[in-house]
Amino acid sequence: MKRKFKNKQELIACINHLVGIELPNTDCTFNRKRRVLYTEITFEQRYRVLPLLHEFGLNYEKHMGDAYWICIN
Repeated sequence: MKRKFKNKQELIACINHLVGIELPNTDCTFNRKRRVLYTEITFEQRYRVLPLLHEFGLNYEKHMGDAYWICIN
């Protein structure tokens, strides 16, 4: 099911509500774009969070370590 999110906080709240994981939204250079969330998803969290992102129709890309870019449609 594709889903549109108004902003990063709405996506973070939705994932927290569904699986109990709060994605960090740190104030860093990579997080300055309004429609891209640069966050950390640990190895243990990946199996619960990444399928949700796919189900929502959101594009994401792994960066370094546990860091991901998530494009909010």
